[in-house]
Amino acid sequence: MFRLAPILVWTALLVGQSPAPARAIVVIGDLHMGPGRDDSGNWHPYEDFRWRDEFMAFLDALDGGIDLVINGDLFELLQSSTVPCAAAGCTPAEALQRLESVIKAHGAELSAIGRFAAAGSNRVHILPGDHDAALLVPAVWRRAAAAFAAPADRVALVASGTWVSPDGRVHVEHGHQLPLSADRFSTWPAITLSVGGRTYIERPWGEQVILPLYDRAEPRYPIVDNIAEEGVGAKFVAAAADPNAPDPARLLRFFLTKTTWQQFRMDLDDGEVQAPEWDISRVRADPGAFMAASLPSDDPFAKVLKTIAPDILSPVGSQLSDQEIVAICDYRAAIRRARRRMERVLTQLPGVGAPMAECPRVPHTVGSAFEYYWRSRDRQVVQHVPAATTLDVIVFGHTHLLDRPFRPLGDAGVVVVTSGAWQRTIHPNNLEAIDAPLESLPACYPFVQIAASAGARTAQPRWWRLNERQQWTISNGGC
Repeated sequence: MFRLAPILVWTALLVGQSPAPARAIVVIGDLHMGPGRDDSGNWHPYEDFRWRDEFMAFLDALDGGIDLVINGDLFELLQSSTVPCAAAGCTPAEALQRLESVIKAHGAELSAIGRFAAAGSNRVHILPGDHDAALLVPAVWRRAAAAFAAPADRVALVASGTWVSPDGRVHVEHGHQLPLSADRFSTWPAITLSVGGRTYIERPWGEQVILPLYDRAEPRYPIVDNIAEEGVGAKFVAAAADPNAPDPARLLRFFLTKTTWQQFRMDLDDGEVQAPEWDISRVRADPGAFMAASLPSDDPFAKVLKTIAPDILSPVGSQLSDQEIVAICDYRAAIRRARRRMERVLTQLPGVGAPMAECPRVPHTVGSAFEYYWRSRDRQVVQHVPAATTLDVIVFGHTHLLDRPFRPLGDAGVVVVTSGAWQRTIHPNNLEAIDAPLESLPACYPFVQIAASAGARTAQPRWWRLNERQQWTISNGGC
C-alpha cells in the first residue's frame, strides 16, 4: 500500500494535471477593529478603526471573483480597558470577552465582509496577526466566524498563518514571525503557554514592552499607533518624558530591531557591490556603547538616551543575537550612506541630518566595493520563506507601511511588498503634532492588488481615497 503512493503521484505528473487557475487577489490588513465608542458616545481612545462607511464602500467597489486576504490584525485584542489581562497575556476566555466587545462595536463592518464573501465567487481568507493571534483558539474563531454570517466555505481562518494562492505563485502572511521580529511567538502557530497552572495566550517580548506605553498614551495621543511604521509613534511618546515609561534599554532594543529597509534607495552604483562583514567581537566588547551609538542623533528617542549611562544598556545589548547585531550595523551603514549622499529618506527619519558612524568592519571588507547594506533584509525573508525561489510575490503586513517593493533574490527573483494598514496613518516626517486627532489624518487607505494572470503574478500598491471630485476611488498614485 505504501509503495503505491509514489506511483500514483508520478502517474498524475505524467497525465499533466494543470495548476489551479489564477484568481484576482486583494490584500488588506492591520484594521485593528477595537472597542468602538464609550458610554458617552465618544470614540474610545483605543479605537483606531473609525472608518465604517469608507470600508463598506471599498468592499462594494471590488470586482467579483476575488480572493480577499485580510492579512492579520483585523481585530484589536491586545488592548482593552474593560477586560484586563495579566502581563503574561490573556486567557482564552478573556480573549473571547474582548472579541465580543469588538463584534458589538463593528457588527456592520463584519457583516459587510460576510456579504462580500457570499457574492459571486468571492472568498475571504482571515490570517491571524500578533494582535489577534487569539483567533487560533477554536472557541474564539467560532465566535468570529459567526459574526460574518457567511457560508462556511467562503470565509476561512488560515490557521497556519500563511496563505498561498491556488496557483502557488503568491505567499501572504502578517510578518510578525520574521526572524528579527520583537513580536515573534515562540512556537507559532501554537500560541498558548502554561503559567502557574493556567493557560495564557503568549505575549511576545516586544508587545510586553510597548503595550503598557500605548495603553497610557492613547487617551492623550490617539494617533500614537497610527504613525507609519508601527512602533515609531512610541518614540515620540517616550521622548515626552513619561515617568512611567518602560525600561528604556528594552525599549531601545525594540526600536533598533524594527527597521524599515524600504526607505532607502536600492541602486548599487556601478558593478558588483558586496555586503561588508562587521566585526561582531569588537561590538560585543562594549554592547552598551554599541546600542547607544545605533540611534541617529535626531531620532525622537535620542534625547532619552542622553540621560542613560551606557552600562545601563549593556545587559540588554549582551542579549542581542549575532543576526540582530548584523542587521543593526547594516541599518547604521545604510543611514550613513543615505545622508552623506543627501538621499531622500522616506520614513522614520528626516532626509538630512548628521551621518551615523559605522560599526567596525573586518579589514578585508573595507572600501567602496562593500556597500550593499540590505543583506539582513534579504536573508531573513529567504530564511523565513523557503519557497521564495518558486514564488512571484510575497506580501507581508504588520509594519503599517505600504512602501516600495524589493527583490531579495535579485532582479529576476520574487518581489516582496508590504500591504500597509487599512487605516489612516501618517509618516513621522509629516507629523505636525503628536496629539492631533485621529480623524485629522489623511483619508487614504492602502492595500495590495494582484491581478489574475496565467503568467507571472505582479503586485500593485493601491490606495482607496477621495479624488478631486470628492468621490471614493481606487488610486495607484498614493495619497
